[in-house]
Amino acid sequence: DDFQILRPHHVFCILIIGKADTVKSLLINEHYKLKPDADIKIVPASDAVCKACPNRTEPQNSDDVCCRCAEKVKRYDSAAMSLLKVEPGTVLKWGTLSKKAQCIMADALLFKTVCGDCEWHEICHSAHSDTAIEPKSV
Repeated sequence: DDFQILRPHHVFCILIIGKADTVKSLLINEHYKLKPDADIKIVPASDAVCKACPNRTEPQNSDDVCCRCAEKVKRYDSAAMSLLKVEPGTVLKWGTLSKKAQCIMADALLFKTVCGDCEWHEICHSAHSDTAIEPKSV
């Protein structure tokens, strides 16, 4: 199989390449500059983005989440899979997956449900502020 493995919530992180002018955005590995026809396999486990993360720790026993904020990461992955309407092992073209993610990111409330308490949320939000739809008060 010729595909890139990608953690579900990292679909959103990758979309900030070239849009966020910050050192933290450089954590995104260069090989994730994907073409629309690239096959992406959704796997809620460590990927190349994780390898560059400063919160990375060594995996413990059979738990693949090797991060100081493991519970948050699992919650982000679960929310991302729900909104993207994918399951572990789903393979989609990057063009299709990125369009789904961009629609979610354009809605500030939806996007916040995935990673609203992420320490890097403001980077993504500001990188997409030109397309973001702010919540309306009722």
